[in-house]
Amino acid sequence: MKRSMQLCLLLCLVLVSTVSLVLAQAPVGTIAGIVSDETGAVVPNATVTIRNNATGFERQVTSALDGSYSAPALAAGVYEIRVEMKGFRTLVREATVEVGGTTTADIRLLVGQTAEVVKRRGGDGADRV
Repeated sequence: MKRSMQLCLLLCLVLVSTVSLVLAQAPVGTIAGIVSDETGAVVPNATVTIRNNATGFERQVTSALDGSYSAPALAAGVYEIRVEMKGFRTLVREATVEVGGTTTADIRLLVGQTAEVVKRRGGDGADRV
């Protein structure tokens, strides 16, 4: 009886460990960065909307006092990042999320009206107004 109880406990432990490992391998990544202005000063409280281009799923976060923002647990894919803040032009750029990684998408806002939109491509630095 004691032996079967030990075997049962061992089986339960293996099962719980396996489930934990499977959940830890979820196919997700993170987009994170710093929102700043043209001078490099951080911009707190900017609205950052992250939208999956394939599914339309959106998540909205706000930049912190140090200008940082983070959106964890995003499915792998291509996302549109839209950053808005009163007194600045709205900036839109793309970023690709890879499984298990963090995509850095630092945002530099330009002074202007939020109705003015600056589109920036992922990594080539080209601005489009």
